[in-house]
Amino acid sequence: MSKKKTSPQWFPFNWSKRKTPILTPNPHHFVSRNIADPSVLFDGQTHLMMFRGESRHEAPNSCVGRLGVGISQNGVQFECKGDAVLVPDSPLESYGLAHPRLTLAGGVFILTYAAYDGARFRTCLATSSDMVHWFRHGILFAHLEEQGLNCTSAAILPQPTESGEYLMYVGAGDLYLARSKDLIEWKLETKPILTRQKCPDFANKSLEPGPSPFATEHGIVVILNATNQRFQTCVFAALFDAKKPNKCLSSLKKPFLTAEADWERFGYMPNVVRATGLALKNEKFHLYYSGAERCISMASSPVPAGYLLHEHNQAPMTSANGFSTAQESAPVCGVRSTGAPPKPKQAKTAKSKSKSRAKAKK
Repeated sequence: MSKKKTSPQWFPFNWSKRKTPILTPNPHHFVSRNIADPSVLFDGQTHLMMFRGESRHEAPNSCVGRLGVGISQNGVQFECKGDAVLVPDSPLESYGLAHPRLTLAGGVFILTYAAYDGARFRTCLATSSDMVHWFRHGILFAHLEEQGLNCTSAAILPQPTESGEYLMYVGAGDLYLARSKDLIEWKLETKPILTRQKCPDFANKSLEPGPSPFATEHGIVVILNATNQRFQTCVFAALFDAKKPNKCLSSLKKPFLTAEADWERFGYMPNVVRATGLALKNEKFHLYYSGAERCISMASSPVPAGYLLHEHNQAPMTSANGFSTAQESAPVCGVRSTGAPPKPKQAKTAKSKSKSRAKAKK
């Protein structure tokens, strides 16, 4: 159980961990060795989780990550659906897929994930209308490889800015910002917006975004996973200016989630807790995380009234034309790399909504 701590106004949470994992390896599935990296969406009724699974049929030092889907009504008991829905299909993915970050925007599931070839991580993008058939859009930031950087993860703010841009926070050692008008083509800013040098020692090796960021009355809050030189990973957060999203206003001086329980301290990667999923339910945030890269659990905290500017990632999932289908039929290994990709519908910004209301009055 996490102790109560004094938190800044922009991060007013008192997190309470579950004592045990909610998902553990299943000897009869592709998650027989590890199940980790939970990314979670919640539409007010159903929780949808995408996760990374690894099998004991492969050697521990060369097991291949595959991405699967789980569904839950209560957010705790998940039914993992059939086989993996996204598997390696190129040399750049030969050692697996990792770090999925799932967003529902414009009526389409948008997925960022890391492709691993045994030497380097590269962040890729895929889209789907049903969580079963995926269109791969390829590597997002190939130029980072030229700089010798591992691009491990990327998290999208689900709502566009007033100017109609979408924001993506990107982990490549330091934290970067990318922008997009259509959620498909992304432009990365050249300079990092938060560096390891400006963070405490618990983040002196790497920074990466956790779940989808969220907009608050104070600015944009990004939950971050931080790794030190001993490869211990913990969770903290940073605040960015809503009008200048590349400007860091503040960050936590101490992590709010660390490896404490035995199943967090011992496993595939010891002393690692990595938060990757966030759901808002009954005025509480439920933060999903991996323990020792082997199991999945969650921590919860009340959310003060008026704190959030938007419902966090709660657009009806049925609007993606297939979430209900995914519940009715077991997913199969259906990687789609050809044909027309599903196109996100352009979301209305605050400005466009006000213009629509003005026209309606006329």
